[in-house]
Order: sequence, then structure tokens, then C-alpha cells
Amino acid sequence: MPASPSQEAPSVKAENRRDQPPKKVKDRLGELLTKASPLVKINFSWFLLSLPVVTIFPALGGLYHAILSFNQQETPGSDSAWDGFKNFWWLSLQWGLTVLLVIAALGSALWFFNTLNQSWATYASATAGALLFLWTAINQFSLPLLFMQEEKRVGVAIRNGYVVAVRRPLIALKTLLLTIIIAALGTLLAPSWVLITMALIAHIQTRTALKAVATIRSQDADSDAADAHRERFKEVD
Repeated sequence: MPASPSQEAPSVKAENRRDQPPKKVKDRLGELLTKASPLVKINFSWFLLSLPVVTIFPALGGLYHAILSFNQQETPGSDSAWDGFKNFWWLSLQWGLTVLLVIAALGSALWFFNTLNQSWATYASATAGALLFLWTAINQFSLPLLFMQEEKRVGVAIRNGYVVAVRRPLIALKTLLLTIIIAALGTLLAPSWVLITMALIAHIQTRTALKAVATIRSQDADSDAADAHRERFKEVD
């Protein structure tokens, strides 16, 4: 009996895969460069917008806005970072100043407590350090979330960043460690900050935030469905 098409298809596909020559390193590098080229354009735009220094937070807003478009399968143009800079400069500035002020306050408290010799100062120093770590973990997501959410308010974005960090702690820690490693490598290879480093960090943080939000929404939907199911059983009883 002749084999059906459904039976032949897997073997044919397997043979085709075996017949295909392995990709050369040059071809793989070419594919990688093609995929990375939008990030390079966005990173270079961010670098130019950050040059006046006083525009660093609006430039970050432009960067993350363009990276969000990239992650949502949109093709960011050469002016995408500029569009985010122009349209959300005040919102990005509010975010940046809020984050910076809290870091300064917690960092000052940490330094102050470390200068004291009292026993309670050790616990106060540990608390300040833990809060500083949590604040950093939260705000690696709060800027991309600020552009993802419908209500574009800094307080809401920070609250949502807290939800992501608390409900997905291992993912938040992994992202933070990866960010530190990339930043360290970028510092060793200083020109990479002009070309790719900041866009790569923003890409990882934004992609992680998108996946975390989707996972949390799915979990909440399942929980709501289970609650509704239990309520129906109560009505029957």
C-alpha cells in the first residue's frame, strides 16, 4: 500500500534539512547584522540626542519608545527615536527625575548609615540597600511600561514595574544581571555605547516587560475564571 502524503511529508522534510548545507559563519554574521541594524540606528539616534546632557532623560524616552515599536513588529524609521523624544520629552523627564531623586535619597541614606557605629545602623543600612536594589529592579521595566500602558502616568508605570518585579522575581533578577553584564562589556568597549549597547539593554528590558505582562494577564485571567467557577458551584449548593 502506498504511503499517504501525511506519512511521506516528515521524511521528505528531514531529507531536505539533511541536504541543505550548514550555514557558514559569514552567513550567520550577515543575518545577525541585518537583524541588529535597526537597533544600531536607534542607538546612534539616542546617542546624538543625549549629547547636550540635559536631554538625557527625553533621549531615553525616545530610545525606549523606538525599541517598543521594534518589539511590536513595527519597523522603526531613522526618526523613530526623535519622534519619541519630541512627543514624550516631558513625560520622560518626569520619569527620569523621579527615579534619580529616589536613588539619590536612598544612596545618601545608605552612605549616612554606613558612617555610624551604632548597632541599629547596620539594619538601617541593610534596609536602605535592599530598597535601592528593589527600586533599581522596578525601574528597569517602568520606562517601557510607561509607553505600553494606556494611562501614561509615571506613578502608574512605577506601580506596574513593581508588580512585574514582585510577581516575576527571577525574571527581574536575570534581566538586571544581564543589564549589568552588557553595561560592563560596553564600558570595556567604549565605542559600543555609540553603536549598540544602550539599544540592546532597552531591547532586553522592553521584551522582558512585554512577556511578563502577557504572562501576568494570562495568570490573572485563569484565576478569575477559577473564581467564577467556584462562585457557580456555591450558587448550586
